[in-house]
Amino acid sequence: MIDGMRPESLLFLLLSGFLGGLTFPRNAWIIGPATMAAFPVIALAEVILDPKTHNLLPLEFIIYGLMALPGLLGALGGRALRRPNDKAGR
Repeated sequence: MIDGMRPESLLFLLLSGFLGGLTFPRNAWIIGPATMAAFPVIALAEVILDPKTHNLLPLEFIIYGLMALPGLLGALGGRALRRPNDKAGR
């Protein structure tokens, strides 16, 4: 699990996804989950280094997936805001 997770963290995930969706509207479905992509990689690295840690790893991955939702929603929102004004993106 993410230690020290606060409500502001969800806001930053939403904001980073939104900025990514504005910048790269065609890749919004990739940018959203990418806001949390490092966490499962770090968890796997920790399991490799010490197999006694992360005994609830599958549950952790589900939580990471849920935590990627604010970034995805932000990216889709940024894409939706950019699309009507972006003639080259069509």
